[in-house]
Amino acid sequence: MLVDAYRDERPGIRITYRIDDRLLNQRRMHFRSRVSTTTNYKLLFADDCTLNATTEGEMQRSMDLFAAACDNFGLCINTEKTVVMHQPPPNATYNAAHIYVNSGQPKSVDTFAFLDSNLSRSTKVDDEITHRIVKAGQAI
Repeated sequence: MLVDAYRDERPGIRITYRIDDRLLNQRRMHFRSRVSTTTNYKLLFADDCTLNATTEGEMQRSMDLFAAACDNFGLCINTEKTVVMHQPPPNATYNAAHIYVNSGQPKSVDTFAFLDSNLSRSTKVDDEITHRIVKAGQAI
């Protein structure tokens, strides 16, 4: 489905991933020694999916392409489970993203937990350290 969404963009979908259960932490993706990249030409669908963009306009465009691909395959996006998180550059003013999916607006969140990682709109490392301390305290 993602291939269909981006069929006019490039011949395949470039997927950058890590296999150490920290898939969504963008800061870790910059360390090339542990990052793998593959191009997938026959990806059929995605149950849990994240779209990553640097601007609100690019995110809306990606969401529109993804929604069109879902429509092509007869799938629908559950807007009640869809969330949007805007992570501004350091020292930039935070503005909530206004992204629309099928004429509905998904909920905007400040943090997103997935596979024991905590993705936050804050780019401060202190927030990640605090989260890990809390998680460690809960394990004891």
